[in-house]
Amino acid sequence: MNCTKMFGRLEKDVLPFLRTAALLFHELTGINPGRELVQDGGREYRTLACYLGLPASLSLLLESPAAATLLDLTLLGPSNLTAGDQPLRKYPLLPSSFRRSLPPVAQGATKQYFPLGALAGGAEWAGGLIPLPRDYTELLHRASEFSCPNSVTGESKDPALCLVCGVMVCSNSHCCEDTLEGQHVGGCTAHARLCSAGTGIFLKTRDCYIFLLHKLYRGAILPAPYLDEYGETDQRLKRGNPLFLDQDRYSEINRMWCRNEVPEKIARKFDADVVMLINWQMF
Repeated sequence: MNCTKMFGRLEKDVLPFLRTAALLFHELTGINPGRELVQDGGREYRTLACYLGLPASLSLLLESPAAATLLDLTLLGPSNLTAGDQPLRKYPLLPSSFRRSLPPVAQGATKQYFPLGALAGGAEWAGGLIPLPRDYTELLHRASEFSCPNSVTGESKDPALCLVCGVMVCSNSHCCEDTLEGQHVGGCTAHARLCSAGTGIFLKTRDCYIFLLHKLYRGAILPAPYLDEYGETDQRLKRGNPLFLDQDRYSEINRMWCRNEVPEKIARKFDADVVMLINWQMF
């Protein structure tokens, strides 16, 4: 095998990704690409790699210790690598999907409950937010089996379902409070930081509405995608009519998530009077 030709082919194949990464890097940092990259037009691996702070060739990148470790974990598997008597930290095998199947587990957290995990294995689910059952009664029944691992009694007074990964967490509850950036935050805010970098979509199972979270202090409330026979939502389940999933509404929420439009949605629903009254970080 000619390694030089192989690396040359790989460098050519990753050029579209590097061009996209360079555009994103410039948008986020504002650093000019430089005369050499502008003249080259992003047609060479070396100029793009230098702009992104990578080694000038793919072979040099793969020779770095970090890349070597990642390759070993990918090809050999985490169970075959040890540091002395202690196994190395386990990483998911590649290729990994865009959406993580399970969120990272916080230190000390146990007994995570995924009430809709079986639905994600269906052939009709194409990714994005987790699939929801058609009948809201079924969702309530599945969610009723949740017990908070941090509560002495195990009871959760205000459970919420993370629509990103499907785990049940407590909201507005002292049992799952955490500290982020020196601020006390609720269970959903802490979970969103671990699960989806601070941006979360949660469904209040007992109140039948969705709330969005972004960073620590931004949020918004949306109607749940469950409607009664009259086409109306039933926030906080006051009317008690049977509710069924409106797939079009849920697909719109799913598109909002996949397009990273949650911050924009929160900004559009911004109301200074409401924001002052709601401590979003305590959700």
